[in-house]
Amino acid sequence: MAPVARNLTVSVDGFLRDMKFLVIDNDTMFTKQFCRILADAQVGVALTAVPLAAYATRLHRDQDSLPVAEMAQPADDSSAAA
Repeated sequence: MAPVARNLTVSVDGFLRDMKFLVIDNDTMFTKQFCRILADAQVGVALTAVPLAAYATRLHRDQDSLPVAEMAQPADDSSAAA
């Protein structure tokens, strides 16, 4: 995971280059070295009390069960016209 942390914080095009915090769960893949590399790049690490993977799996499963037509509908702006 150290190479991933370095790639995320690259000053030219890293995903976290302008971010102040990264929210992660207590998964063992987020090692002390991973967090140290983020801290060196001035990216704070916020740990959650619950495992995020379970929520992500449930969200993905729920989205897969929706018909494509429901997911592709534009937002209803009729309430904004008032």
